[in-house]
Amino acid sequence: MYIPPLRVPIGAMVDNKPIIRGALFDMDGLLFDTERLSLELWYAASAEHGYDMPSELLKRLIGRTATDGRGILLKELGESFPYDNIVASYAEIGRKRVLDEGVPRKSGVERLLQYLTERNIPRAVATSSPRATAEFLLREADIYELFNALVTGDDVTKGKPAPDIFELAAERLGVPPQHCVVFEDSPAGIRAAAAAGALPVLIPDLISPDPEIRDLCFAECVDLDDARELLAARTSLGAVGRR
Repeated sequence: MYIPPLRVPIGAMVDNKPIIRGALFDMDGLLFDTERLSLELWYAASAEHGYDMPSELLKRLIGRTATDGRGILLKELGESFPYDNIVASYAEIGRKRVLDEGVPRKSGVERLLQYLTERNIPRAVATSSPRATAEFLLREADIYELFNALVTGDDVTKGKPAPDIFELAAERLGVPPQHCVVFEDSPAGIRAAAAAGALPVLIPDLISPDPEIRDLCFAECVDLDDARELLAARTSLGAVGRR
């Protein structure tokens, strides 16, 4: 478990405000309202195979990679649990749902991305989802081109709460992690961001944060519009190269 104290180096500050030169985004539950959709898909897919999935067990998968999720389910439900078959059903049902109804975006997504774009702050998605899923959702939502990099659960050996995914995302942006703000909704994601030495901003979704998680955060916001106001008020934005 990664729970380091959050420290902002003096050299990363201007007028007691952290210097932000990059922005890293989780995807599910943060850019898109897909955590609720995911629960619905798990219920439907598992029911097709004769399973009634407990909601509390499924919530443990939030923010975790497919490999980690598989391990959690097989440990709790036994090696005979037909994980691969259920995931195939999940993917088929989910793809049809998105194509029929579109991607459910979170409020403020476009406004925050526009704010960062106008200030030349590079942006990356760092999601535990597989690359195929991430690219499909980002393209269907028509925001894929608004990001400079995409890092997925397929790109790292250790998923959140390990820091690897955010460290790699920061590297691909060419920005040190301590100059990156990380927008996250899950406890695993907040732990990963803090472990990477970045500035975690929590925007809760399905899981209410406990005091331990809140202590790791630079800030907690209601939504992405609130996060945009946070950046304007409590950080110093500086594009890469202005050092």
